[in-house]
Amino acid sequence: MNNAIKVGVFMFVVLVIAGVFIIKIEDMPISRKGFKRITVVFPDVAGLDEKSAVRIAGVRVGKVDSIRLLGDHAEVVLLIDGQLALSQGASAAVRNMGLLGDKYVELFPGDSSHGLLPDEEVLKGHSPVSYDRILELITSIGEDVKQLSASLSSTFGGAAGADRLDRIVQNVEDFTHEIKTLIAENRSAVSASTGNIEATTADIRRQIPAILEGVQELVGQLNTLIADNRSNVDGTMVQVKEASTRLNASLGSLSNILEGLERGEGTVGKLLKEDTTHDTLVSALNSVKGGADSLQDSLGRIKKWKLDLGFRGEYLSDIEESRTAFGLKLSPGSNRFYMLEVVDDPDGKRSIKDETVTTTLDDGTILTETTRKVKYDDTYTWTAMLGWSLDRFQLRGGIIQSTGGVGVDYMPITDKLTLTMEAFDFSREDDTSFHLRLLSRYYFHPNLYVLAGWDDMLSDNRDSIFFGGGMSWSDEDFKYLIGSGVRP
Repeated sequence: MNNAIKVGVFMFVVLVIAGVFIIKIEDMPISRKGFKRITVVFPDVAGLDEKSAVRIAGVRVGKVDSIRLLGDHAEVVLLIDGQLALSQGASAAVRNMGLLGDKYVELFPGDSSHGLLPDEEVLKGHSPVSYDRILELITSIGEDVKQLSASLSSTFGGAAGADRLDRIVQNVEDFTHEIKTLIAENRSAVSASTGNIEATTADIRRQIPAILEGVQELVGQLNTLIADNRSNVDGTMVQVKEASTRLNASLGSLSNILEGLERGEGTVGKLLKEDTTHDTLVSALNSVKGGADSLQDSLGRIKKWKLDLGFRGEYLSDIEESRTAFGLKLSPGSNRFYMLEVVDDPDGKRSIKDETVTTTLDDGTILTETTRKVKYDDTYTWTAMLGWSLDRFQLRGGIIQSTGGVGVDYMPITDKLTLTMEAFDFSREDDTSFHLRLLSRYYFHPNLYVLAGWDDMLSDNRDSIFFGGGMSWSDEDFKYLIGSGVRP
């Protein structure tokens, strides 16, 4: 075989291979048999090209055969698999393969229950929102955000704006807290009142027929009574005349009595005419009034007293001991108050004893060693203090657990949480100069609370973390029992 034939055969093979690649790359069907054409009208096909893919549910089923302008719309001819059946209501939409991918046509076959689509039917297409429109919307939103930011900056900018915002937030928190407290405190009362109203309404509804029947019966009885006693009206008028005559005679007698009083006759006449009798009676009445005023003032002061009783128990974790206390707090209606308390304390009584041991060595040297021992006995101690209330603080002083001491109470959130510091027993001779105690008390119920703190925190060997709980209540009966012994 000469070279010309070899070159010809080689070029033929190359052209066949190139043709196959061109057909595959350009997606050129060798034959249009087995395909069918679908015409779709889109308002906009920007970015869609001929030979773009046609897909159903993401699966490629054809391509775009041609695109041409039809008025102000775009007419697109799709070449799809002839075996696909499109139903009435079928439509198409231009979609993107990802954010930056090529555009393609998504075909929606429609509901098969509506019947097949005629061959010459033109489908309606939907175009996606263009990036230019998206950028316009983003720019518009940015301008609105900028204006809103400028408005907020002018309103809440600077120290004054920050202070105004803090006040708004605080007012909202206070309002929601008050609403929550009001609802919690009155939920049971509202429920009870609603139940009472419903029960009363039901009772009234049941009793209305009986009431109407009773009214009708009463009207009938009144009519009968008037008819039966009509003949007695004349006799009644005669009796009225006789009574009038007797009244005139009585008025004459009363006139005679008044004349005697005017002349000063009898006890009442002397009272009216003689100054001595009048002055004596006035003095007696003034004395009675003074006694009544004094009694009323005493009872008023007693009524203003507030007496709180309390009991608590604490567990000292480090020394593994417990402490209990029972006390009362008397508030006479001013900023002053008085506290009395009995405490069963494991450190209630402390005694110090020095033991001296003398040792004689072999060489005759005498060594003396003194050891101080501190002993704590579990016994009862008592507290008696006078205090003053100053806004959220309470200052008190007096005797704490049988020794002199002072205390400070602070209530940061109304009366639910109380922080306390107590210092007492300033004459110690052991490892600390005085007894210092810190504790916090939280009321989770108006009469119940839990507590925790650090006791004798300055001591090296008796300090302890403690926790526990207690209860407090107001005893009105006990208050009046005390008040009955008060004399003005």
